[in-house]
Amino acid sequence: MSKTIVSIISEQTIPNYLLIREMACDGDSLLMITSEKVHERIGWMVNALKTFTKIHFLVRIHTIDEENWEGMIDVTRAILNTSEVYHVNLTGGTKYMSLAMYHVFSEFNSCFYYIPYPKNCFFTLSGIVSRESLTSITTRISIDEYLANYNIIVKKSSCLFDTLEVAGRMMRFFTGPNGFNQYDYEIIDKLRAYRDRGVVIDLVETKTDELKRPQIANLRRFLEKIDFPLKDERYLTANETCFLTGGWFEEYCFFYIKNQLDPQDLAIGVKTVRTQQTEQNELDVVFVYGNKLFVIECKTGISGRRFFHETVYKATALKESLLGLSGHTFLLSLNRDKDETLKKMADNMGISYYERSFFTQPEAFKSIVEEIKLRAQD
Repeated sequence: MSKTIVSIISEQTIPNYLLIREMACDGDSLLMITSEKVHERIGWMVNALKTFTKIHFLVRIHTIDEENWEGMIDVTRAILNTSEVYHVNLTGGTKYMSLAMYHVFSEFNSCFYYIPYPKNCFFTLSGIVSRESLTSITTRISIDEYLANYNIIVKKSSCLFDTLEVAGRMMRFFTGPNGFNQYDYEIIDKLRAYRDRGVVIDLVETKTDELKRPQIANLRRFLEKIDFPLKDERYLTANETCFLTGGWFEEYCFFYIKNQLDPQDLAIGVKTVRTQQTEQNELDVVFVYGNKLFVIECKTGISGRRFFHETVYKATALKESLLGLSGHTFLLSLNRDKDETLKKMADNMGISYYERSFFTQPEAFKSIVEEIKLRAQD
């Protein structure tokens, strides 16, 4: 028997989306109750459902005045009928809207649900709420699916290497006792000048000027020192340059998260497509774990307070515009923060900050994974 799943729409649509994904079947109807303020979010959520599910459903939109109790009751009662079965999600909207909808739907054949978001479960409300009425949500959504609910489209990159091996070797050179020396860091700094230019750097001296590509003295010796697996022995590609100048840290975190957590979805080098609502941004590592979205920004160095402020403010803006209530942002840096000044500053902005000491001791780095698990658990 078909049913009507009722969603009260607010700025956070993930709870509505999760219950629909959990309960909807072919032939069901979706009734979206909204105020004018968040009306556009219905289109975002419906587009996500059409893109990521194969469920065929009818969508009805019902707009109410969220501050008028009698008005909400009367106009909603007028569109309901006794022959339908309503499954009402009370999680969204304002408390006033939820109370009004509970009042009017109680006059009809209705079941009520509430998600204690961001937990992956819901209460079935029928009389006294008991422990037995708690049901787990088994649906797990992807990065694209999560962000589509905020009208955000993304493009993803890929890792340069298939395993943690090369990135792990770079981490040891950056943080270990027998790591890089001053001359090695000078070569990395010279490589940074070409990072975003998409150029090939020659490793073999070229005789003809017009064919000559950029060259860096002692670059080959540096690559041999770190045992870097070149795609072509004659030159360094643009992607390899990006890896050596910081991309390796992103890959290190990507594979570490993959191996330690096995999240439901994981991506590297995620670029958001510019829309009327969002700016174009690039996110280093993104994953969904327990239906919560996590973003990790990786910096091999944050030189100076000003750059740190810019980095944290960017992360905070992304958190507010992209991640929703269940989103979390981590900022990882290989610089030192001896007096924890930077950590305190990041904490005040709602950003989890981890500095160099967490990467010099394996047990310390595991604490990052433990924090992620803690935030993801129900």
